[in-house]
Amino acid sequence: MKLCSLCLVILILVATLHNEAGGDTLSFNTQDFPPFSYEKQGRVEGAGAEIIRAVCNKMQISCTIRLLPWRRAQEEAKKGKVNGLFMIGKNKVREKWLYFSSPIIETQYGFFVRKNDNLNYQELSNIAGYQVGVYGPSNTSYTLETIKSQMLKQEIFPIKITFLPDDIGLFKMLDKGRVIESVFSNKAVGFEIIKNNNLERIRYAGSYKKLYYYVGLSKQYTPKSVVDSFNNRYFELCSAGVIGSILDRFELEKASL
Repeated sequence: MKLCSLCLVILILVATLHNEAGGDTLSFNTQDFPPFSYEKQGRVEGAGAEIIRAVCNKMQISCTIRLLPWRRAQEEAKKGKVNGLFMIGKNKVREKWLYFSSPIIETQYGFFVRKNDNLNYQELSNIAGYQVGVYGPSNTSYTLETIKSQMLKQEIFPIKITFLPDDIGLFKMLDKGRVIESVFSNKAVGFEIIKNNNLERIRYAGSYKKLYYYVGLSKQYTPKSVVDSFNNRYFELCSAGVIGSILDRFELEKASL
């Protein structure tokens, strides 16, 4: 009986890696999130995609990566259609169903404004009453809602929030001076959008907080041993300078933890 149980466990572990993509594979979903992930000539590229592929090669397994609308990307991971997601922030809701890799990329959330706005963000009172745009629902929008709650508790005239399911649309609105006075965004993403869309009237007004991006792997559909192997191979690539080299090309910082 014990032998049968052991065989069943082994079969489940093997089946997890032999997923819908077929073969010894880890499968990932991501979103259009340059410079971390974006599609180029039908292939998902970006710093996150390169790191995923490097780690999978080190693990001697193949990996599949698909770029989808973020809501759908997450739903597929929850249903076991893929093993994981990248690049993502960590929060309590996600920790309930995802194993997290070691922190991969160090970045920051902050405020972008038009160049004719003299805002130099250092504290909550600096943005009192601002109409702030944010991509959401997302970890970024949850953070901005927390900022608004903090302002109310401190009796600071709160920000007004405009949600949009499109970062690029928000930055274009800000560049034209329409509706919003600021965009709350990942700094690297903001600069990438500004560069790619030739938006010349926007500047970065200051950082709200530092954060880290991770790879998340489904607790239900991915064995913890696979997560441990992913982390170990990632550290080996860090020591060899491979991860740093990838991030340098995208002008991103490796997590310092």
